[in-house]
Amino acid sequence: IPREEIEHLLNHMYGCLQQASETVYKYCLRDVAVIELFFATGARVYEISNIRAENVNLNTGLIQLMGKGAKERYIQIGSTSVLDILRKYYAENRAAIKKSGYFFVNGRGNRYTEQSIRLMLKKYTAQAGIERNIIRMWTDCIIISIKQPLYRFPFQYGSLHNFLTVFRLYVNILIIIW
Repeated sequence: IPREEIEHLLNHMYGCLQQASETVYKYCLRDVAVIELFFATGARVYEISNIRAENVNLNTGLIQLMGKGAKERYIQIGSTSVLDILRKYYAENRAAIKKSGYFFVNGRGNRYTEQSIRLMLKKYTAQAGIERNIIRMWTDCIIISIKQPLYRFPFQYGSLHNFLTVFRLYVNILIIIW
């Protein structure tokens, strides 16, 4: 996804947040916090959905994620604006977060599921008028990748690590939109 479209999506979401009534404000705040965290860290939808409240340190910006196979990893939020929105979200939803044990909660006070995150992103993307077909973009990426010899990937992307980072980003985007 081009950076301009991510910015357009976030600008739309912040606009919705500013116009939100008192009853839906905390849900819009949650949605902005989820998307900001997703794009700021490259975390998987599953990882964001399963963040436990005790694994988030809003003072230091350190968040412990539990990935596939119960592998844990830590991410550092370096952006003060992302930390600010996470703090606002926590302040607004503190009681529900403490009750459920999960950092991101739905309207019933339960864990905000992966499916709910995908549907939320799809909703805001449509509202923002972003018509990019992420699945088509992913398919094009795979076709291009298959046509190039594997030994060229590290040189094309600077390193194998950069290639795998780009590859993982496309996988995350595909999973969210799907």
